[in-house]
Amino acid sequence: MANETRLTPEQLQEALCGFTGSELFYVIYPSVLITQGVKFLCDQARAYWLIDCLHSYQTTQQVAQETFQVLDLSVNHQRRSGLIVLTDGNQQMLFRQKLGYTDFPLRAIKLYYVDQTVMLPWEY
Repeated sequence: MANETRLTPEQLQEALCGFTGSELFYVIYPSVLITQGVKFLCDQARAYWLIDCLHSYQTTQQVAQETFQVLDLSVNHQRRSGLIVLTDGNQQMLFRQKLGYTDFPLRAIKLYYVDQTVMLPWEY
């Protein structure tokens, strides 16, 4: 892993825009699949922890009953901190978590969680 080349944030954002739809799905947990775009994001940004967070939020009944969820991660690079907000897609907050530390390379990312599949918005 030490020798792998990581993309710059700009290159990563541009590459993510190339994922539209997904022919392959990857099982992360028995009840959670991710698309090719999300796998690429997690591999490049070393961000499987983001899927772990999303999965952990599903333990509350209010969250688990929503079949369409939107996860927004915003990052303050100066403070190396972040905020995750999970909504039902209609701005009703389901969960909110402050991150005391993150090295996530992008300023923000939005993921959809639809019928137990995590995807980029343009893969929907």
